[in-house]
Amino acid sequence: MNVANAVIQKSSSFGLYLSSDPNWDGQILLVDGKLLHGGSFLTEPGLSATAGVVWGDSLPTDTMMGIIIEDGAGGSFQLTIGQDPGTQKMTVTDPEPYIYGSPKVNYVTTAQTEWSVTLVFSDN
Repeated sequence: MNVANAVIQKSSSFGLYLSSDPNWDGQILLVDGKLLHGGSFLTEPGLSATAGVVWGDSLPTDTMMGIIIEDGAGGSFQLTIGQDPGTQKMTVTDPEPYIYGSPKVNYVTTAQTEWSVTLVFSDN
């Protein structure tokens, strides 16, 4: 059984709030292996959480999970995460993710594998 993972690493001075994208009706988002109920805060710089969805034996796609990351200062990102068909590695696959407000943080993708990606959030 496969699990698609996105490691959310906080290197910013702002609190981060993770939530499951409501547009993904059937998604069961896990944070650090536990079912996400209402969100999870990452409050200290250097902390990280792993968001994941059980993918079973199906082939990976470019739309494996939807995550909303809020910065605690009125800005947020609505991200689609999946496997890039060209590189076969996990990444943010929506070329223009939804951005709400004026986020005080930004992110870069690192440590990409077939089933995992790390998103590092830091101050703008």
